[in-house]
Formats: sequence, structure tokens, C-alpha cells
Amino acid sequence: MRGSPPGFGIIEAAALLLVVARAVRLLRPRGAVLLAGGAFAALSALFLRCPPSEYPDLVSFVEPVLWFATALVIVLGLYLRLLDRYRTRERAAELQEQRLEYARDLHGFVGHHVTAIIAQTKAVRYTSTAGRPPSPGELDDMLAAIEDAASQAMLSMRSMVTVLREPGSDGSSPHPGGTLDELRDLTARFSESGPRTTLALAPRLTASGALPPGVATTVHQIVREALTNVRKHAGRATAVTVDVRLAAETRERPTVLVAVTDNGPDAGRSTPPTGTPRSGFGLTGLSERAALGGGTVSAGPRAGVGWVVEARIPLSEATATLDT
Repeated sequence: MRGSPPGFGIIEAAALLLVVARAVRLLRPRGAVLLAGGAFAALSALFLRCPPSEYPDLVSFVEPVLWFATALVIVLGLYLRLLDRYRTRERAAELQEQRLEYARDLHGFVGHHVTAIIAQTKAVRYTSTAGRPPSPGELDDMLAAIEDAASQAMLSMRSMVTVLREPGSDGSSPHPGGTLDELRDLTARFSESGPRTTLALAPRLTASGALPPGVATTVHQIVREALTNVRKHAGRATAVTVDVRLAAETRERPTVLVAVTDNGPDAGRSTPPTGTPRSGFGLTGLSERAALGGGTVSAGPRAGVGWVVEARIPLSEATATLDT
């Protein structure tokens, strides 16, 4: 444009095109149309600031370029708008999946303690009905176990509800996932209110960093859910064995083997044809979670008398250096 400072018109046009792009990307449809329309009108009227003798050339050559550039930035703004919406939905889906995982954890953790409360209560009622009421000391021990189980369940529910009721939470709050070190406490508490439980845990698996946190949590959840099912469905069991070790499926990629066996009669417990456990939502959810890492969870009668819940969770290449 003659008589104009260097860059006159180009800077204004670039600024107006940026306004159009950001309006299309960030504003609601009505606001975007109004602001982008105003910016486009201002862009089209830039040539009015030039001498009238330049109008024919500007209308013939410059205006089509500006209109084409406007169309391009509108398309760019729409693309960025759709990309932002996709990222928002993806993040919301991730948070929802995380909250559902927390809910499954809560179901398993609270269910474990609630079954302990039910078992202790049934024991008191059974002995009282049979004419052999527990002594004051025995009754106090049973009530203490019920109180402890209820306190643990309430603590888990309180922490989990805090996570679930905060929409803006990033999901980093702790949840009752459990670790391998906590298996000893889990089996010890189970023995206090149920059959004698023996834990066989490979020492190398408890070393710091030996297993990824997700694998360790899955192992803990499998053991917890299996013990819960023993309490629910194997009331006549007198011994339970929990075995967690490494099984060398291949030398390059070892597998964590988890087996929970009991000696209770298997009457009333069944396994679907596919081998996938169906004793409630807990084991089904664990089977799905193990499958995400290429693992499997199965349940069924063992040789002789009893029942076994077995899981195989392959390790990633990053942890495949563990000796078997």
C-alpha cells in the first residue's frame, strides 16, 4: 500500500486472522460467529484506508488472498476446537475408568472385612444356639475382631468416597490397593477369624522395586478376593495356603504365579466352561484386570478335596531380569 509505513496492513491482517482462529476455537458458536464475523468485516475493509486509485488492484488480488486465509484459519480453529473436545473427553474417560477401578478396589476391600464380621457373628450365634456360649474372654476377642474389621472397612470407604466425590481430582489419592508386604498382615488377620492360613512368599519378590506397583497391587487383590471367597463359600475349610512366586514361563519373560488353595469341600462352588471364575463381581473384575497385562485368573476344584484360585501375571521386559 503506497504511502503506508513498512508492514502496514500485514500486521493488522495477521492480528485479525488470529482473532478469527481463537474465536472459532474457544468461544460458544454464537459468540464465535459474531466475533469472527466482525473480524472478517474489518479484514475486508482494510483496503479502504488506501488511496482510491489502488482499490481495483486490491479488490482483484489482495482481497481474494485475505478471504482464502480467513477460510484457512476457520478450518484451523474448528480442527483445534475438535481436538480440545477430544482431549477433554479422553481425560474424562480416563478419570471415570480410574474411579471405577477405585470402586472395584473398595468392593473387594470392604467385602473382605464385611465377610469377616459375618463369620464372627455366625460363630457366636452358632455356639450360643448349640448350648456352648463363648466365655467372656472369647467373646471379647470376637468382638474385638469385629470392631477391627469394621474400622478397616470404614477407613477404606472414607478414603474412597473422598476420591469419588471430587470431580476435579486427578486420581492421585491413595486407595486400598495393597502391596506384597501387606500380604503377611492380610493372611494373619484372616487366620484370626478363619481357617489357619499359610503364606509362601518368594523373598525376591518383596525387594524394593522387584515388581511394578500395578502387578504388586493385582497380586494383593487376587489374594484378598480369594480369601474372601474362602470365608463365603468354604466354611468347613480348616487350612488355606497362599503361594506367591515366580514361574519361568520363558527365560526372557518370567511370570508371577499366585495360588490360593483351601481344603474345604467344593460342593456349591462351580466354574464356568471357560475357566473364568464367576463367584461374584470380585474375581471377574480381577480376571479383567489381569488380562490387561496379558495375565489370567482361574478358579476350580483341586486334586483331592478343596478349591484353588490361580493367577498368572507375566512381567514386562523391564523386570524380566528377576531370577527364578
